[in-house]
Amino acid sequence: MRRVEWASPQQREFALSGPHPTLMLGGYGSAKTYGACVKLHRLMSKYPESRWAIIRRVHRHIKATTMVTFDQMTPSEVLRSRNDQDGTREFMNGSRVHFLGLDT
Repeated sequence: MRRVEWASPQQREFALSGPHPTLMLGGYGSAKTYGACVKLHRLMSKYPESRWAIIRRVHRHIKATTMVTFDQMTPSEVLRSRNDQDGTREFMNGSRVHFLGLDT
């Protein structure tokens, strides 16, 4: 993964914290998506064969923002598969993330 540019001390603290469930709140442009993707990359790499989910209220928002950011941050050599139909990404170590919208 590339060098991380932290938007704030809170973002850094969040991204480097453990794998416990997390709810993120913040205004538009507060780097929630970026921080979540940094944390997810770190945890998917640390825990092989793990399963993760990023959930947003509206499915089209997750496709337009979160999945785009995640894909831009993911080096091709760590990615085993990418399925845009079912919203999954799988790392070479078997870890998998599902991007879900509550409205679908």
